[in-house]
Amino acid sequence: MDDYITTSIVYCMVTVDFHHIRGPEIEHVFPQSIELPKEWSILPFLCLPDGAHMQEKDFVYFTLPYPNPQHSTAFGLACSRQLSINHVKNLPSDVTRPSIQKAVVLICSTPQFGHIKDNLEIVTDAYFSQNDFSNLSILHDFYESLVNKGPQLQVSLGVNSKDVFLCWKQNTLVLLKLVLLGKKVLVYDRVAERLGNLQYSLLSLIPNMLLSLHDSADPSSNYLQSTLSKPSSLKTSDRDSLMAYIGFPLLLFGEKSMFSPYIPLQQVHILESCSTRSWLAGSTNTLIMLNQNKMADVVVRADTEEIFYKDNSLRSLVNLTRADKRWMDDVLSVISAHEEKSLPEYEGNNEWLRAQFEAYIFGFLSTIKYYSFLNSRDENELQKYNSLPSTDCISDYGQTFLDEWMKTATYAAWNPIADDDMFDVVLAQHPSCQTRPQKLSTRLSGFLSSIRNSQLYKTSVEPSAMQTSSHSHPNNEK
Repeated sequence: MDDYITTSIVYCMVTVDFHHIRGPEIEHVFPQSIELPKEWSILPFLCLPDGAHMQEKDFVYFTLPYPNPQHSTAFGLACSRQLSINHVKNLPSDVTRPSIQKAVVLICSTPQFGHIKDNLEIVTDAYFSQNDFSNLSILHDFYESLVNKGPQLQVSLGVNSKDVFLCWKQNTLVLLKLVLLGKKVLVYDRVAERLGNLQYSLLSLIPNMLLSLHDSADPSSNYLQSTLSKPSSLKTSDRDSLMAYIGFPLLLFGEKSMFSPYIPLQQVHILESCSTRSWLAGSTNTLIMLNQNKMADVVVRADTEEIFYKDNSLRSLVNLTRADKRWMDDVLSVISAHEEKSLPEYEGNNEWLRAQFEAYIFGFLSTIKYYSFLNSRDENELQKYNSLPSTDCISDYGQTFLDEWMKTATYAAWNPIADDDMFDVVLAQHPSCQTRPQKLSTRLSGFLSSIRNSQLYKTSVEPSAMQTSSHSHPNNEK
């Protein structure tokens, strides 16, 4: 199967049928010459999700462990449909149900949306419209067309984050904070497509995240972290260089954590395992949702747009600050105005929305480094600096949220590779912030008072941080 990795982002295509006695099972594999990995025994249950018989058509996004240590996750996209047996030609003699239920499934090296999803739907509809499931020519031609495009076939980020934002409004940021904190988040909806749309939309708001899910399907995988290191230089005109300088990609999923946009009952034990520290997972199964208190920190009802917390202390951690609310209101007003316009514009579209969240996360990460810098120096030393950023960013992002994020595995992986002085390049500032002039002594006095009161000043000082500081010191002005 590895031969297909080098020629196409599509590993393979399969069809899955629901048998009334044996349950879901794989019918056909394209190309026929390959043998599916033993790790994919769960595949049929992923393609026809719980409750699929209640939907005339549905899509399901899922992840699978892939037997390649350098890229241990495969991404599935299945389109399922039903057809009444009254219309089926060459009906198998053992069919006893009133309808035939099948899925056409793509297994790829990257998440797929947009035109690939649209084409999969068209092909599935055409396959069903034949009323003869023994005729596989349409499927064969579709698979060959994907493979023949080879490495030129690019990931299409057709994720409609804007629609999710309009549904969840300010709670979009609450959900993003929960994901950033590495909590156990279960998303429930009876429609599998909405599960995938919500989860991928959230992840698309984090820069580079959709292209950095290499280890997300297996809590024992951690290859991507081993490839990251602190850059030795910065070219601000080069986006890749700037992203590496800031410490991207953020490792939300890897060792002891996983992402499973749809998880069947047969995999719930992975979520319940004590070796799985955090996860983002989706389910259409009511039993899983009702038993969520045994495993999830948060349950997100995508169908009713509600968030349920196992512990109210977590709710307070992710509550929006005044700056958060102000910023979200501004973003929402732009998108709402965009919806009323007949001509498409950049401002208010999906790319614009992702750019706003990119600015939010850039400011957040820079604030984390600035917060650490202030915590590692005493008041007398800080007074020697001629110029420092405002400390408003700390309260704007929420001091308790900053403290909590600095306890996560994501922070532990990010901190060593992100430049300690990034706030010299990337503003440590909330995107809602307007210039608020204030004397340096006043700002520092207020900040130092707050950290003394919360006993945060006990943070240990790292010698390397003291030696590498390059801020505006009387003897070291830029």
